[in-house]
Amino acid sequence: MEKERQGGRMPKIPDERQEQKAWLMEQIQCLSNRYEEDVLKLRREIHREPELAFREFKTAEKIRQALSPMGLALRTGIAGTGLIADLEGKAPGKNLLLRADMDALPMGEENDLPFCSRNPGVMHACGHDVHAANLAGVARILWELREYWNGSVRFVFQPAEESGGGREMIRAGILEDKKFDASLALHVEASARPGHFVLGWGNITAYSDRFTITVRGKKTHSARPHKGVDAIAIAAQVITALNGLLLKEIDPLKQATYSIGMIQGGTAPNIIADKVELTGMMRNVTAETRQVLAERLKSVSEGIASALGGSAEFTLFEGYPSVYNDPALTDFVAREISAQSARWVSDLVPDLAGQELLIRETQPILGAEDYGFYTQKLPCCFYRVSTGNQAPTHSTRFMVEEPYIKLCTRSLASLAVSYLLGP
Repeated sequence: MEKERQGGRMPKIPDERQEQKAWLMEQIQCLSNRYEEDVLKLRREIHREPELAFREFKTAEKIRQALSPMGLALRTGIAGTGLIADLEGKAPGKNLLLRADMDALPMGEENDLPFCSRNPGVMHACGHDVHAANLAGVARILWELREYWNGSVRFVFQPAEESGGGREMIRAGILEDKKFDASLALHVEASARPGHFVLGWGNITAYSDRFTITVRGKKTHSARPHKGVDAIAIAAQVITALNGLLLKEIDPLKQATYSIGMIQGGTAPNIIADKVELTGMMRNVTAETRQVLAERLKSVSEGIASALGGSAEFTLFEGYPSVYNDPALTDFVAREISAQSARWVSDLVPDLAGQELLIRETQPILGAEDYGFYTQKLPCCFYRVSTGNQAPTHSTRFMVEEPYIKLCTRSLASLAVSYLLGP
C-alpha cells in the first residue's frame, strides 16, 4: 500500500461485514479517480499503435511495463503475445480470473483524435485498447487493497480475440495450474446511453462456424452438355434448397441462421464446370441447433448433388462457442450493479441518479466473442458497459468517450472485490 501517497496510514477498517464492504467500495471509487489518468494514458498509447491478432508485441510490452511496479507474478509470451499476472490477497480464498483482449482490426481509422492510429490500415475499432488498459487499472486498484480481501486474482491479457486467441491461451495452460472459481470480463457498448450496463443470462452470443460445400460434377464443352455434369447447376439447386432449412428444421423461437458468402467455380464461359465451392457461416445460440443445422446442411447438399448425378462434400470448421453466462454468477453481478451503479455514475452522469442503470438483455445476439472458450471451462459472466455511441464497433469511426472508461474500472474492480469478500 502506498501510504505516503495517501498522507499516512489508511484508517482502520470497520469490523462489520457490510460496513467493511461499503468502505472498500468507497476506496475503489477514490482509487479509480487517482489512477484514471494512468489508465487513459495507457489506452491512448495502445490506441496509437494498434496491432493485429497474434502480433501485439508492443501492446503486451506496454502492459507489462504498467504492471511491473506492482511486483505481480508475471508470465509473458503465452500463445505468442499473451500475458498473465497473479495477485494474492491477505489469505487463501476463492480464485478469480479477469480477462481482457488486446488486438486491433484491419481497417483504417477515420477519427480526428490526438492519439489516432499511426499504423495505416489498422485501428482499435472494437474497444480492446480500452479493455486492456482498464484491466491494468483494475489490477492496480486490487493491488492497493490486497490487505483487505482473501483469495487470488489472475489478470489475463489475451491476444487475438478476433482470431480465437482465447482458445490458444487455454491450450497454453492458463487454467490448469489452479482451480478457478469464476471469471469476469467486460466489453464496451456502443448502442446504449453512457452510464448503463448491459447483462444477459445463459447463452448471450452465438456459436460462429464457417463451412464449405464442395460440389463436384463432370467437365465438358458447352457444345456437348450431355457428356458432363454441371456443378454450377447443382450448386444453384443446393442453395435454393438450403434457403428453406430454417423455415422447417429449426424451432422458430430459437436463434439460428446461416449464409453463403462466397461461390467459386468454373474455368471458362464455354466449359461446363466440374467443381464449385460454396463458403458460408452458421450462427447458432445453442449447441442443439448448431448440430441440427450442420447435419441438415450436409444431408441436403449431398442428397441433391447425388440426385443430379454429381456429389457434394460438407466440411464444418468450428469457430467460437456461444458465451454462456452462468446464471448464479450473473445473478450476483446483477445485484451488485443494481446496488452500486448509482455511485459509479454519480460524478459522470448526474442526471441518471435514481434510475435503473442495469439493462437486462432477454435475447442473445448472433455476434461472436471468443470469451466463449472460457465459459466452457468455468463459471463466467460477461457484461457490457456503455461508453458512448458515436459509431458502432467494427466501424472506421468507432470511438469510446474517455470519461466513461472509468465506469469499466469501477465496475470490474468492485465486482471482483465483492466476489472475493463473499456473501
